[in-house]
Amino acid sequence: MKGNNQNSRSVEPVDRKLVLLSISLYIISLFLPCFYTNIGETSSLVALMFGMFGVLFGGAGFSWLANPALIMAWASAGAKKNYCLFYSLCATFFALIFLSFDKIPLDEGGGLKDITSLGIGYYLWTSSMLVMLIGSLLRKRVILGEAESDIRNHE
Repeated sequence: MKGNNQNSRSVEPVDRKLVLLSISLYIISLFLPCFYTNIGETSSLVALMFGMFGVLFGGAGFSWLANPALIMAWASAGAKKNYCLFYSLCATFFALIFLSFDKIPLDEGGGLKDITSLGIGYYLWTSSMLVMLIGSLLRKRVILGEAESDIRNHE
């Protein structure tokens, strides 16, 4: 049983480090270009602030939903149930779906602009979600490993 307690204690610090890494990557991404269009660059901070309106226009705007999903992943990282895995999977999905679009609405009229390339901000933003996803998967693996160990100890 002592081995199980030791494994349980080792889960929390890993989660905290990964959450801090994810948050750090996210914050750094906000100060860098997110993507470039035929009219110039769009900063990640601007994409965050006004991206929620892009959801109304659909298409690449749906990728903004990665932000609230990531916040939920951070908030649920320490929970006993592994909701973090679900939220980080959703965040990663919405972030990666951006890659499937070549146009994005950039004005209040819903006019579409060509996405010409991605900026480093996009890659750091997506990396923050991947860190949470990997951390959730590792945590799930540790939790499953503990459950298997408990089953073996009870046999």
